[in-house]
Amino acid sequence: MLKMPEPMSRRKKSRGRLWIWLIPITVLGAAAFFFGQDLWRYFEVRFASDSLLRLEDRTQAYLSSYQRYREMEPPSSTDNPAENPYFKLQDALFQQIDENRKIIEIISRTEDDLGTMAAWRGRYELYELLLRIQLNGRNLVEFAGRGYLPPLRPSLLEERSLESIGFSLSRHMRRALAYNPDGDYASLAHFGIALGDLMYFGRTDPAILDHLDAVKPEQLPAQLRDEWTWVAAGLYSLLGREDGLKITLEPAAENAGNETTAPASAPTVVLVEPYQKQLLMGYARFQSKNYMQALYAVRQVKYDPSVPDFYRAEAARMEGEINAKQNGPYFALPYLEEALRISGEDPFLRERLNAFLPKNR
Repeated sequence: MLKMPEPMSRRKKSRGRLWIWLIPITVLGAAAFFFGQDLWRYFEVRFASDSLLRLEDRTQAYLSSYQRYREMEPPSSTDNPAENPYFKLQDALFQQIDENRKIIEIISRTEDDLGTMAAWRGRYELYELLLRIQLNGRNLVEFAGRGYLPPLRPSLLEERSLESIGFSLSRHMRRALAYNPDGDYASLAHFGIALGDLMYFGRTDPAILDHLDAVKPEQLPAQLRDEWTWVAAGLYSLLGREDGLKITLEPAAENAGNETTAPASAPTVVLVEPYQKQLLMGYARFQSKNYMQALYAVRQVKYDPSVPDFYRAEAARMEGEINAKQNGPYFALPYLEEALRISGEDPFLRERLNAFLPKNR
């Protein structure tokens, strides 16, 4: 007797294996979430034929924003940073620096011009350094006359020492010049080395004059004109180079006299006031041992009642320093005492006065 075949049972689909597919999907989703922007930037830059031109456009956009940042008055405290436009702009500029550095590293993988890429790396070290330090007429006089390095701006950025930034800046710019000393980045590279060495070593070296003299200011970005003036004027004053100081300061004065009336919406910020310029000339002449002309320059500041007390006191101190060189340390005392009377109580002036007192000789 034939047996009827048993009905075939359908194979049940196992749902237990579905979780295996969740692992790669989760990994891909997480990668897209955390690294999607970087991956998109990589492919966008990697396969673009005009990557360097795009980087230049991004750099111009950065410099335009930096110019607004430089003209803002730093806040006196770091309270409520989320509501402070200064800290908002500072953070946005730092994010631009970070993004552009990533683009530079992507471009450098296929770019044959190693000098240009070294200059780009150095350029963004320079921009970060300038983002962190405060440069103005007051601390220019303190640098040239007292040897104080520029102070830090109020900041909520991740901490990084100015020495390490200065070292990295000088290293990249020296490498760029080693590849091509006549490249279109040469002036910016020499400027970067001068500032980088200053911040790294914390002192001046006569060899730095070679870099200052090699800079052609008209080849620097227009947004960095005041920064170049600060660095060049301060170093020329400290190193006794009156000719270099005049070339640095006088074009700005001539251009200011020849300018047409600016619109009210674009006020001009003056970096160096006339009395600050006179003090800088006095410092440069003093360092070059041109004492009579140095004395003439500082007295113009001291006897001008419209000049703020700090600068009049500094001029009186320089009178004492010059007389000490010409006639001996005792002749400095009345001028340093006068400087203290003008300024109130200035620790630096007190220290200089004590240095000339007989008990310390």
